[in-house]
Amino acid sequence: MNGKKEVKMNPIRQRIDNLFGLVRQFKDGLHDLRELVGDSGSVPEEWRTVAHEAWDSAWNKWSDIELQIQYLLQALSDLAHVKEFLEERSEKGEQNE
Repeated sequence: MNGKKEVKMNPIRQRIDNLFGLVRQFKDGLHDLRELVGDSGSVPEEWRTVAHEAWDSAWNKWSDIELQIQYLLQALSDLAHVKEFLEERSEKGEQNE
């Protein structure tokens, strides 16, 4: 193993990272969809105006939700680090006995 400690990804941390990626993809997808609707010449102007107002309202709500999701994921990430630390500490304690 060349003297290097093998680093394995904690499954909790891996899922948290995956969720962060999904949140970013969802937000990017929403933004792309808005641009497509806004650029559509076949939609009457008044419909686009209503759609944009609804979009802006939904976007603001999504931003609040996204922030809460990020807080939750960060808390879960912190807990995963604490769990790893405690497991390593426990393993070292067992080795010293």
